[in-house]
Amino acid sequence: MSNSTILSHSAIYAIGNIAQKIVSIIMLPIYTQVLSPADYGAVALITFFIGLVDVTLGAKLTQALPKYYHDYNTLKEKNSVVFTGFSITILAGIIATILVLFTRDITADYLFESSDFAIIIGLFSLLIVNQSAEYNALTYIRLLERPWLFTAISIAKLITQLTLNIYFVVYLELGVLGVAYSAAISSTVFALGLTLFTLLKTGLHFDRTIAIKMLKFCWPLWIGAFAAIYYGSSNRYFMSEFSTLDDIGYFELAVKLTMIMSILIWQPFSQVWQSERFKIYKAPNAQETYGKIFTYISSVLLAAALATSLFALPVIDIMASDEFLPAAKVVPILSLAVVLTSLNFFFNFSFFATEATKTISRNNYISAAFITLPLILLIPEFGYIGAAFAALIGGVFQLSLTVYSGKQKYDMGVTWKYFFLVLVTCLSALLIDQILLQPLSLLTAILYKTSLLLASVLTIIAIIRTDSTIRSETNVLFGKLLNKKANRT
Repeated sequence: MSNSTILSHSAIYAIGNIAQKIVSIIMLPIYTQVLSPADYGAVALITFFIGLVDVTLGAKLTQALPKYYHDYNTLKEKNSVVFTGFSITILAGIIATILVLFTRDITADYLFESSDFAIIIGLFSLLIVNQSAEYNALTYIRLLERPWLFTAISIAKLITQLTLNIYFVVYLELGVLGVAYSAAISSTVFALGLTLFTLLKTGLHFDRTIAIKMLKFCWPLWIGAFAAIYYGSSNRYFMSEFSTLDDIGYFELAVKLTMIMSILIWQPFSQVWQSERFKIYKAPNAQETYGKIFTYISSVLLAAALATSLFALPVIDIMASDEFLPAAKVVPILSLAVVLTSLNFFFNFSFFATEATKTISRNNYISAAFITLPLILLIPEFGYIGAAFAALIGGVFQLSLTVYSGKQKYDMGVTWKYFFLVLVTCLSALLIDQILLQPLSLLTAILYKTSLLLASVLTIIAIIRTDSTIRSETNVLFGKLLNKKANRT
């Protein structure tokens, strides 16, 4: 796949990923008007619990699909890879879902000291098996290189989720229970449809040899995933113990806003990158390509983090009740943490390329152990703001650990010069915003923030274009854009 095809597919997948995730963003104005910060925090706490069960018992083989799909040449072998991974993952998901369903009352008493949330936990438990089926099927569609089908399915689910959310949350006024009904029904419908699509395409051929290979490849990732969800989401649990559900609500709203940059940029890139990085690995100039791609993606992520941080307060002011305004304080901190987390996944390729996935698990556990200290020290004193700083501190530590240990396995040839220059540019823009633009009226602030963002983006482009290879590539890109514009006129 050429660079232009990667960019084209990334753009199409971006539409699909936006459609998959944007429902929670579109519903934010409604959620933040209908639900209290405590209700919003309760949903976040339940989601954390379901995610913990999912990574503990889910036995997902999705990350092995691209590797072993490309390792085999015949269509029959490729179909066996997909069905084998799919069947194991679904079976594990069914077992985990049944376990949560039968223990929902105990779980509700433990998390909330009340059984009122038991039915909500039971409904959310269906997401364990349903999302496993959906994600496996959508990964298969990406392997087939059918981005438009991926996007069509995502848009259809978006429409379904929006309709159900409006019906249950707004029309029936069911609050948190309405959120749970919407999630359970929409995920069940699409899981069944995508399962049927996959099985019709691949047939029912389970290969024991492939299963063993995939299980050996993925079991260290499962162990590491437990540590990863503790690392990324345990702050909700610590806030429930040492702070309030309101703080969880503020924190969750800030996380949702930072999700926009992940949805628009990292996830579409990652969908294509999961497969393409293995192809690049076989090329003679692999390290040069990895280094160049790192400069591109890190610069775009940092620019997106700046945009998210600049406009967080105006967005919350416009869409949410005044109760949620404190969430804006932690958006810049969490935005930078998202950048570091995304780049950590980028550098994890060193372990995938050398089949040293056990190191990923080790790094995740080390990072999880490390982040416990700032969580314990900062949350009791500073609440959700302490949780945000703990996430940032943890992100710096985890990325440093991954880069250092990854070089021992396979050096991706990345240099950090442009990353730090772009980071300084973004931090300078945020400092200007904090000092000069905060006292302004809403409309005036938005105009000045837009100008500040545009100036920062132009500076970032100028910085990375000091690299001769990037300058040459961007000149070609700009030339093509100008030619297209001239042809249209």
